[in-house]
Amino acid sequence: MEAYGLAGGTLLEGGLRLARALCTVTLEGDAPPPSAVLCYWHRDAILGFLYVLGTPTRFVALCHPAWTLKPWERLARWHRWHLIAASSGHDGQRGARAVVACLREGLSTFVCPDGPRGPPGTLHRGALHMASQAGAPLVPMRFVCSRELRLPRWDRLRLPLPGATVTVLPGRPLPVDEATLDASADALGAALGPAS
Repeated sequence: MEAYGLAGGTLLEGGLRLARALCTVTLEGDAPPPSAVLCYWHRDAILGFLYVLGTPTRFVALCHPAWTLKPWERLARWHRWHLIAASSGHDGQRGARAVVACLREGLSTFVCPDGPRGPPGTLHRGALHMASQAGAPLVPMRFVCSRELRLPRWDRLRLPLPGATVTVLPGRPLPVDEATLDASADALGAALGPAS
């Protein structure tokens, strides 16, 4: 299992580095504030990684504990992210509490609110609850990619092609608390736009 994680993590890291070398990643607007919950649709997961791997921000990452995700776990360790192995149905409440504690200490996190299995563009509320409990803003993240490939899977995952320009568009930070959860969910969904 460890060998799989190391080999897969090495390939994953190499692929992401190659993508960053062959693409131009630009930030349009202000960078997200520290101690924020960055949110983007699952279709943008790779584009999101291209962004977060190029920032000095300290992250906490929640990762499903399945053996198939060991390469992502390895990637998180290499980038010195605080890794929490948990997800919905797999010690998720403990994991969410740990993310909240890290957010309160000044780390940021990133969440695909329609993941891990969709449906695409359906906002699950875990990110809102974590942000509310930590007093951290939600930051909707959109990505414009000049040349891309869409994979034929549930999320239509976007992969940038060589020579592409990936423009990162952070939205206005959205405060959230338990009293405004529904309004914050609506605002986040509107800011992320359709997941088509």
